Amino acid sequence: MNSASSNTGFGLPPGVTATQLANDERLVWAAYAAHMISYLMLWTALIGLIINYVRRKDCVDPKHATHHSRMLRTFWWTFGLSLLAFGIMIAGGLGVAFNLLGPDFSQWERSVEAIEKGTARLNIAWGWVVLAALGALLAVATWIGGLISHAIGMVRLADDKPT
Repeated sequence: MNSASSNTGFGLPPGVTATQLANDERLVWAAYAAHMISYLMLWTALIGLIINYVRRKDCVDPKHATHHSRMLRTFWWTFGLSLLAFGIMIAGGLGVAFNLLGPDFSQWERSVEAIEKGTARLNIAWGWVVLAALGALLAVATWIGGLISHAIGMVRLADDKPT
């Protein structure tokens, strides 16, 4: 079945060839691949973003433009939530460090002496640990959510549907 005839009601502009349609679809797949690989190697997300921003307005099939828009939305939401998650983890980690060592590391020598004598006690404010753990959970949830969003988009593209 010709992809142009299986279009889901969007209607193709006159004069669009099967080659143009196939090229559009190949670029959407390439962008999805770049975004999926970016969960292992971050730099490939830049390739996906460039493809998405350059091709989104030039797609001959409007449903392909919806895929580019979805990838851009997923990237920026994932990026923002990841920054938030890592900020929360850093705040929690610094809170634990300052609690143990003091804000100016003045307790460092006493901590080392206590460890050497075997009388060291951990006096951790567990709220900071919980905060760091919540940041880590948010990071993992964001990572999984981004993967799922891209996987759903890929399934819809394989089914010749918009997102």
